[in-house]
Amino acid sequence: SFKTGSAELSENAMRQLDQLGEALLAPELERLDVGLFGHTDATGGARYNLDLSERRAKAVKAYLIKRPKS
Repeated sequence: SFKTGSAELSENAMRQLDQLGEALLAPELERLDVGLFGHTDATGGARYNLDLSERRAKAVKAYLIKRPKS
């Protein structure tokens, strides 16, 4: 999860993404296409929230790519 108006991953979000990353490495999922979509709350205007949701999705993608593989 993210704080309101932020695209910075929380410690809890990183733990959840670590679990997701492990699951996505399973051989059964190697052909799976995964989409990442950012979401926001109703705070802020539409243009602001669109930008924020894109930054959030990019933050998740960057974290999953860079995270250590076990």
